[in-house]
Amino acid sequence: MERSRMESKARKIDIPIIKEPRGNLSVVEAGSTVPFEIKRVYYLYDVPGGAARGGHAHRKLQQLIIAASGSFDVVLDDGQPVAEVTGVNQRAAYLRSSRLPRWQGTSCGVL
Repeated sequence: MERSRMESKARKIDIPIIKEPRGNLSVVEAGSTVPFEIKRVYYLYDVPGGAARGGHAHRKLQQLIIAASGSFDVVLDDGQPVAEVTGVNQRAAYLRSSRLPRWQGTSCGVL
C-alpha cells in the first residue's frame, strides 16, 4: 500500500522510552503524545493467538492503539483497499483517523 494511503488511515506515533536497569518506562499524555483528550481507556489481555477482535465502527472519535505486552497486527478497513499494520508493540502506537470506519483483528483501542 502506498504511504500516503496508509497515512490517511492511521499515523504511527513513536512512544518515548526511558530505559533503566530497573525496567523501561513509557508515558502517553493527552496533548503531547496523544493529540486529543483521553476520555476512556480499554485494554485486552489473555487473548489467544490467532484470535480476532474489533470489526466494528465508530463515527466520531479518534483512537490510539498500543500493545501493552507482546505485539499484534491490525487491518484498517474503510471500504477502500485495506491497509495492514504489522507488529504493533510497546514502542509504536497508531492513531486512527476519525474517517476510518473500523479496526479489524484487534481491540477497539479507544482512548
